[in-house]
Amino acid sequence: MSFLNTLPMRYNIESTMPKCFKHHYDVPTGLNTALLQGDLDISLVSTAVYLQNKDQWQLLPSLSISSYGPVHSVLWIRQKSFDPTKHAVQCPDSSASSEALLRYILTHHYDAHSLRYETVSHQKSVSQCLKYAHNALLIGDIALKFYAEWQAGDYEGLEVLDLASAWHNLTGHPFLFGVWCARKPFWQANQRFIEAWMNDLVKQTFANLASPQAMYTAYFEKAKPPMFSEELLSEYWCKHLDYSFTAAHHNALATIETCFKR
Repeated sequence: MSFLNTLPMRYNIESTMPKCFKHHYDVPTGLNTALLQGDLDISLVSTAVYLQNKDQWQLLPSLSISSYGPVHSVLWIRQKSFDPTKHAVQCPDSSASSEALLRYILTHHYDAHSLRYETVSHQKSVSQCLKYAHNALLIGDIALKFYAEWQAGDYEGLEVLDLASAWHNLTGHPFLFGVWCARKPFWQANQRFIEAWMNDLVKQTFANLASPQAMYTAYFEKAKPPMFSEELLSEYWCKHLDYSFTAAHHNALATIETCFKR
C-alpha cells in the first residue's frame, strides 16, 4: 500500500525480495481488486475484503496493520452544520475496511440507522471534502496531515472521531485495517517459499521500527516539502500503529467478522 502506515513494511522491500518478485503499489481498494482478479499472488489487503473472500485467499497471520486505540489516520470529521437528513456521509473509494468500520461505528455507537453514504474519489484537501457534504471520512496521509493541523489549532468547530479508538472503546479489541493474504492456488503450490518470505518480512519490519532513522531519511529525501516531522512519524509508527499478529489479533478478526455481518 502506498500510504505512510506501510513504510515500516515496505522500506527496502524491493532490495531484499527474491528477484522472481514483481512489485505493485496502490491504495487498498486497488490491491484488493488486483488480488481478486489474479493480477497479484500475495498482497496486503483490506481486512473487510479478506473476510468476504476467505474461500479464495489464504490468510498469512504474521503481520497486520492495526491499532489498539487512537490511530490518527482513520478519522470521521464533521461540521456542526452536518445534517443527516440532508447530507450523505462522504467516504473515499480507497479503503474498504475504514468505510465498513465507519458504518458500524455510526450505526451501533450513534444509533444512526438512516444515514446515507456516498463514495467519492480523489480527496485532495479537507476543505474540498467539507465543501458540500459537511463531513468526511479521512484515511491515510491526508487524515494524518489533518490531525497534525487540527492539533495545532486549525479547523476550529469541527468534531473529530478517531475510528480505531471508537472501535477499541466499544469492543476492547484492536482493529485490523489490513492483513496479508495469498491466492490459495499460489499458496498451495508455494507454501514453504511464502512462509520463509513472510518470516523475512516480519524480521525486516520490526528491525525498521527498532531503528527507524533510515526510514526518516528516506521519507525526508522523497517528500518535498515534507508534511510530517520526525517526532510525529515516530509516534505514528511506534505508538499508534501495531504491526504484529498475535492471539489478540485473531480474536479481534473474529469480532470484526461478527460485527460486520450484522
